[in-house]
Amino acid sequence: MVLLAFGLCVGIVAGRHMPGAHAPVAMCLFLVLVAASLPLKKRALTIVLIGAALGFARMLPHLPPSGALGEGAVFALANAQIDLPESVAGIARGIYALCDRLFLEASPLVRAIVLGDTSKLTYFDNEAFRAAGVSHILALSGLNASILAELLARLIPKRCPAPRFFSVAAFLAVYCLLAAFPASLLRACVMSLCILAAPALGRKSDPLSALALAFVLIALPLPFSLFSAGFQLSFAATAGILGLYEPIRARLEPLPSPVAADAALTLSATLATLPFTLVIFGRLPLYSLAANLVVVPLVTLSLPLAIAALLAGWAWLPLGNALAFPVRLLADAADYLSKAFASLPLSVLRFEEPSALACALFLTALALLSKYCLLENKKKYAAASVLVALSALALVFL
Repeated sequence: MVLLAFGLCVGIVAGRHMPGAHAPVAMCLFLVLVAASLPLKKRALTIVLIGAALGFARMLPHLPPSGALGEGAVFALANAQIDLPESVAGIARGIYALCDRLFLEASPLVRAIVLGDTSKLTYFDNEAFRAAGVSHILALSGLNASILAELLARLIPKRCPAPRFFSVAAFLAVYCLLAAFPASLLRACVMSLCILAAPALGRKSDPLSALALAFVLIALPLPFSLFSAGFQLSFAATAGILGLYEPIRARLEPLPSPVAADAALTLSATLATLPFTLVIFGRLPLYSLAANLVVVPLVTLSLPLAIAALLAGWAWLPLGNALAFPVRLLADAADYLSKAFASLPLSVLRFEEPSALACALFLTALALLSKYCLLENKKKYAAASVLVALSALALVFL
């Protein structure tokens, strides 16, 4: 599945830069390569080529007759919103109205945490969260899906894997529908369901294969999602956590266990998303690690409490108000701490957009340092050090 996802990515990116007039010839070349690889019995190569052919085929209908797709067209297609049925949109509006009644001045932040709606946050609020390096809490992501899936799964015994899977699947499907299917949430939901489905099928779960499956299931029907910031940051952060968390966690062994775990989680995600952050935003939040260590736990607590308050408020408003009180405190604390970190000196370092070579060298270094690279540690560290140094030189001079 990982190889298929890699090939699909290559095909989509190649199609994005392919002039429309050359597309049929390139498509025939892909098919010839697939056919030529079959007699070689090189299964990995064949899977990659099939993925590339699928990716390119998905891009063909969108290519103009002459020239390649412009940046504006790609941006519009990558960030196109899914129109919800009026009945679903009405339910979402009702949830937002209930948020305003229950959470009062904290409602804009709670709306962002629960359903990813940032329309009520001011420009300065958004900038503060970005400067602190915690803007991911405003976008529906793996944090939301994993928290909710884990809580719901715990309500059903492990000896009943099928009911656990279908209950969580139904809940996450409704959650994605109300949130208009953002790519980051879809990725997290597919991964959560793959992990829950493994016991029901008598298989061992593999997070990396689950991530690759999520990539294929999103990129195949929606190829332009590959070029959206949310898609790139979500998949990069998850891949970084899967590959780098354990090596970093081992290096932080002297620290208290909760601190080491949170620091390793944040650092692995930050390193993996660093090239994408610099390309997309052109800046690096200097206090991101410290801010995430204190803000993310507050959001982790507030999300299930906020949903409980909304459900209770829908049934009986006084009960909802009572449950909303701690959520308001947690949201206010997260808001205050984010703005405090953002106001510190040198909270944001600004950079010119790095070259593709600098990004590729840095990401290759991370791949070498990951747990999936089976080289000896000395060789891994030596090669990664050289690649990071070359990446820094490319960042400065290219």
